[in-house]
Amino acid sequence: MHDPRLSPGLATSYKMDATPGRHTQMGSWSFEGGLCPQGLIPEGFEKYTYSGKGKAHRIISNNFHVANAAGQCMFAWIAVEPEVMVKSLTYTTGHEYTLEELDQMGARMAALRIAFNLREGLRNIDFAVPGRLIGSPPLEAGPLAGVTVDIDTQVREYLEEMGWNPTTGVPEKETLVGLGLDNVAAALHG
Repeated sequence: MHDPRLSPGLATSYKMDATPGRHTQMGSWSFEGGLCPQGLIPEGFEKYTYSGKGKAHRIISNNFHVANAAGQCMFAWIAVEPEVMVKSLTYTTGHEYTLEELDQMGARMAALRIAFNLREGLRNIDFAVPGRLIGSPPLEAGPLAGVTVDIDTQVREYLEEMGWNPTTGVPEKETLVGLGLDNVAAALHG
């Protein structure tokens, strides 16, 4: 269930989440495995088509960061429509939220988590995902025979969607400022 050769989006989560290598960080793999709130992403995709998943990975990951921070059970997150979390946060705080605001909240959380790693000298872009995990070399037999995950395309497109540098993995200054993280932008970019 947690093999990127079965759900290729896991490779992106395993490499690019601030706490890498965890299957409990949602992303495009959640959709691939049928573990995504219905209606969260506007359109589907074929799991073995590696290009075109960046936006879905961003939306799912950001939404799950908010659900996680709000204390929502990941199984409940999977089972309810996205508007349930919007209403829950609205009723709890008195501020009327939108799904777009939740996406921005999740993007801030993701940027802060990565900024912490960068401050400590860790760049996710440098983390190596073992070849065996992504089918390099591919298996010669079994249900996943011949599968090699194109992790580079998935990671690059995710970083572009997040507004992070696709070469360094560092959130761009404009992205951080746009998220209201001017202090983080100054720390990372001077």
